[in-house]
Amino acid sequence: MSLSLGEIRYNARNSAFEARVDIEKNGVTYRYPCSFEAPLTTEPTLIREALARQACRQSGVGASIMSVI
Repeated sequence: MSLSLGEIRYNARNSAFEARVDIEKNGVTYRYPCSFEAPLTTEPTLIREALARQACRQSGVGASIMSVI
């Protein structure tokens, strides 16, 4: 299994970071639209981890076993 984040954008109207997150399982890629409400000054690492966790919850994959690219 692998996880990759698309381009992360900040939606000022919603005060949220948004990205498409792809999770590959058994040769099939699943795409999840994810959003993380946080201030624009949030650390990039925290943003990536939050978006990855959200995608893992949506896919039913445990976030603790995933690495973020």
